[in-house]
Amino acid sequence: MRIIIFGAGNNGRKLLKIVGKDNVVFFADNDPDKIGKMIESIECISFDYMCNILDDNCVILSVDNDDMRNQLHDSQIKFYECTIENNGYFVTQHFITWLDDRIWNRYLDSKAVCYTGGHENNWFRDDFFSDENERLVYMMKNNDIDGVDHFLNEIYKNDDIYYDELLVNRPGMRLIARIILQSKKEKTKRVCDVACGHGDLLKYLHKNNIDCIGIDNSEKRVAAVNALGINCNKASVYNTGLEDNYFDYVVCMECLEHLIDPFRAIKEIKRILKHNGIMLITVPYANCCDCRGHVRQFKEADLYSVARENGFNDIKIFRIPYLNNELDNNLFMEAKVYR
Repeated sequence: MRIIIFGAGNNGRKLLKIVGKDNVVFFADNDPDKIGKMIESIECISFDYMCNILDDNCVILSVDNDDMRNQLHDSQIKFYECTIENNGYFVTQHFITWLDDRIWNRYLDSKAVCYTGGHENNWFRDDFFSDENERLVYMMKNNDIDGVDHFLNEIYKNDDIYYDELLVNRPGMRLIARIILQSKKEKTKRVCDVACGHGDLLKYLHKNNIDCIGIDNSEKRVAAVNALGINCNKASVYNTGLEDNYFDYVVCMECLEHLIDPFRAIKEIKRILKHNGIMLITVPYANCCDCRGHVRQFKEADLYSVARENGFNDIKIFRIPYLNNELDNNLFMEAKVYR
């Protein structure tokens, strides 16, 4: 499949990084100053020339520009929006397969790491997303459980399923599923997803005959997962109520950045993992994907310290995209516990 990016400005260059230079054969643009030039080692052609070379193996990606979209529509040229919504290019099977294979190869090539300079105690962010976010951090620092619960209940009171909860949109979720499914070391795999949300990962694993259970603090979400025929319990990430030394994998995605005490949550994950069990974590990288509910920010050393200080070993950490249409703004970690 050959990709032509229509729009050779800053948005087009960012798009090139997301879809991969090896997949792009041309930029196209209306600006005569760009036509015929090499941009990021890719030739920029005219709109008319692009129209003449189109065939069934060509994919046209349009940058976020209404004039360019209208031009393509008027010329009756099929193209993809660069989005994960409305059947955009970043949810096509072609792109997802390419992206997942690239991240999988990164995982296979990754080695155990050792970082210094991370946090060894329960730190909080010292720059804030908003005044509301600063108040949340203050409440957590002062262990104001009622205030924190009220704040979080207000954020999630609608309990809608958001597009970033879906497996089809989340490379990290798909990477975790692939790690679990392709592992050959366990005949029967037991998986716990801590803070599982609406359970899209659990749904996928269950469909593939994996013995899995979810934990979440929302009664509505727990009920929704149970309604899928998947076991899910309402419990805290600090006290899951599950059996010691039981699970082969414990998953915890996009959770640690919200917690009063992530170290305590990791201790609980360690408790319920078997010997040689594996913890799989994702968190936002630094201030990427930031929001009012994030009370701390992670870089590699910070995430490493949370695992290492709680006795995990063979720690792998690397950056991945949070959503299909983003650059490496998320951290993935795999770590093992030995008893």
